[in-house]
Amino acid sequence: MLHERYPNKPILIAECGAVSTSQRTQVQNAMNTLVLMDTPYITGIVFWLYAQHPWPEDAWYAKGQKISPYGYMSRDRKTRYPALDVIEKAFKEELK
Repeated sequence: MLHERYPNKPILIAECGAVSTSQRTQVQNAMNTLVLMDTPYITGIVFWLYAQHPWPEDAWYAKGQKISPYGYMSRDRKTRYPALDVIEKAFKEELK
């Protein structure tokens, strides 16, 4: 485990999130990840992926889609998905 190897170093968890088009899965994953903030040596979490984005046209993982179906917000930033509310609420409560 990283903390055991470097006990005096803070740990930042980066690029975590649900690679799922299911809003229920994204919400559950966000809640499960936010629990880690109660760990004393965890200094922060960077959630992946804020908004849907264009796929490179030749990307093998795009499977014919031009826009990634993953994100906490739509590509045009007009539609917020439920997991974003969970994440924002958690960080706003931490700042109080």
